Amino acid sequence: MIITSDDVTRGKPSPEGYLRAAAKLGLPIDACVIFEDSVNGVAAGLAAKPAHVVGVGIAALHTPAPVVVRSLRGIRWTGRGINLPSSVRLRRL
Repeated sequence: MIITSDDVTRGKPSPEGYLRAAAKLGLPIDACVIFEDSVNGVAAGLAAKPAHVVGVGIAALHTPAPVVVRSLRGIRWTGRGINLPSSVRLRRL
């Protein structure tokens, strides 16, 4: 599923895109995890109030994302949650 600028009236840092995506998936936003690599994206993710926001990449260290990973390599869904190997973590608050 893709949410584009045609699907929202306000872009990032508005949380509208993430809220719309969760609704299209039929999930409450607080059951979602948002992965973002930009300052505005992390701001939008945090404003949406999901279960977690994970910053991706070195630039995400300059955001308030509580967890930042080097890349998405090695990240796995376990069926009960997301496994973030310590080898990809740059910050975990």
